[in-house]
Order: sequence, then C-alpha cells, then structure tokens
Amino acid sequence: MVIDPGHGGSDVGATAHQGKKIFQEKDLTLQIAKDAAQFLKKKKIKVMLTRENDENLPLHARTALANRVGANAFVSIHINSETLKKGEEPTAHGIETYLFHTSGTESSTRLAELENSAHSALAGSSTENQKKTEVGLILKDLILDANIKPSKSLACAVQKKIIQSLPRPLRSKKDRGVRQAMFYVLLGADMPAILLEAGFITHPKDRVIFHSRRGLRRIGRALAEAIIRFKNGKSQSNCLVH
Repeated sequence: MVIDPGHGGSDVGATAHQGKKIFQEKDLTLQIAKDAAQFLKKKKIKVMLTRENDENLPLHARTALANRVGANAFVSIHINSETLKKGEEPTAHGIETYLFHTSGTESSTRLAELENSAHSALAGSSTENQKKTEVGLILKDLILDANIKPSKSLACAVQKKIIQSLPRPLRSKKDRGVRQAMFYVLLGADMPAILLEAGFITHPKDRVIFHSRRGLRRIGRALAEAIIRFKNGKSQSNCLVH
C-alpha cells in the first residue's frame, strides 16, 4: 500500500486563513497520511508514504514509487478548494473520492493527449519513438481497464468509512460521493488507485475538521480502516459513481 500526501515543499496546494491560523493543503495531507500509516502499521500492514516530510515531489514520481515497490493500491490525499470572487461567501463543502475516468472515446482521446504530453521529452519524432508511445498507450489502457473495478471498490470503501467517521448530523451533508476525473497523479498507477478530497479548505465548516489533531486523526483512521476492508476483500463496488 502506498499513500500519497498531495503537494509538498514550494507546492503548498490550497490555502486558507482563519484568524491568525493559516491552513495549507500540503500540511493537512501529510498529517492525514501519517495518521493512516500509523494505524495500518499497528495492524501489521505494510505501507509507504510518497513523502515523509515537507518536500517537492513530481506527480510522476509518486506513482513511480508505488509501481516500483509493487504496491497493491495507491491513495492520493488532497484537500479541495472553491474559487471565490472578492466578497463572495463559500458554498462548496464536503468529502469526495475519485477514481480515474476511463469510459468512452472522449476519455481515450484525453488519455492520449496526456500521455503524448508526458512523453514530449522524447528525443526527436522518429517512427521508433512513435511506435513506443503507441504501444505504451495500448498497455496503459489495458492496465486502467483492469483496475476499474478494484479502484471503485476502494473508492466506495474510503468514501463510506470517512463519512461514517463524522458526527451523525453531518454525514448526509458532507457526502459528495464517489466521482470520476482525469487526475494525472492517478494515470501512472499500475494498481487500483484513487484520490481523496478530504473536505474544502475554503469552507469554515470543513476547516473545523482540520483545525484539531483529533479531526485529522479521525480522517486518517477512517482511511486506514477502509484500506483494511479493501485488502481483506470486504469492500464492495456497488456505490453510485457520479
């Protein structure tokens, strides 16, 4: 299992101010990841973090690590944000979990565009290089297709567990569900992979969760419990995907 705390170093991610307190996405994701890893290790489950401290880490290096160690799953943790105009009050809040969008020809086209962009550093434009890129795209499509069902199972388990960890009155209000998107950080994974958006840093009601160690620890433990369910084959992929 590899857990990826999003952002790091000079890439602080989303930020918000509340009084004198400054919230930075890179710090919150790292703490959640460490809490989840600590719980998993207590359960004798092998887990690695893509970063253990505040450092820059390219997106491709994150899944490259997971591929290199033969991880059985990859979870990238992020904190959401809402783009607000001056004087505008935040409205978006809640938790959502993403899997990589692979359905339909539109996705295949965008996947090709992403892959071609990622391979833009290839020297020259020889026929040999073009063939390698085409073969790589075919293999990547096969890998992504094979990982759709287990990725959905993992995403459903994570979303359910984290929502259940919240106080009962908040659960329905905070559940934004399981969704699909073309997150580049998930593209390189050769195993089931998901991305967790653990709340909106721009909304004060979500920041309440991040404001205390207890709140962050609750998310980390719920994430770990979901991973354990997935590992033991107890998670189900019958949740609705938006």
